Amino acid sequence: MSEPKEILPQEGSSALSNSPDEINQRIERQIEANVGYFKQQNHDAIREHIELLEKEWDIEKMLKTGLAALTVATIFLSAKSTKKWGLAAGIAGIFMAQQAAYGWSPPFAALRRLEFRTVEEIELERRAMQGLLEQPK
Repeated sequence: MSEPKEILPQEGSSALSNSPDEINQRIERQIEANVGYFKQQNHDAIREHIELLEKEWDIEKMLKTGLAALTVATIFLSAKSTKKWGLAAGIAGIFMAQQAAYGWSPPFAALRRLEFRTVEEIELERRAMQGLLEQPK
């Protein structure tokens, strides 16, 4: 019997393929620029930057948190105000399902255009910074 095919994408695996090349390249160039800048800095500055990278929210975390907050807020508004707010909660739910099923949704595209990074992109820069710490200054 053959291995079962993956039906849904793994989280984060499709972010790059579902983003325009220009955005992926812009983020890649920014990572390279950051590494180039920190090559000239002392180890304390590099460590501080690594700490920031470890706290940076990736695009999936931003998306999930934003859509969850929107859902809660619109359900509350629907209960306290007009029922039309329930439609916004439903739309947020649709976006969450679309993101889970296809690795893409309109809010994801908007966040990516704002250059929110994937876990892998953040980790790539963090590892590069760790490598700079291993080089003598």
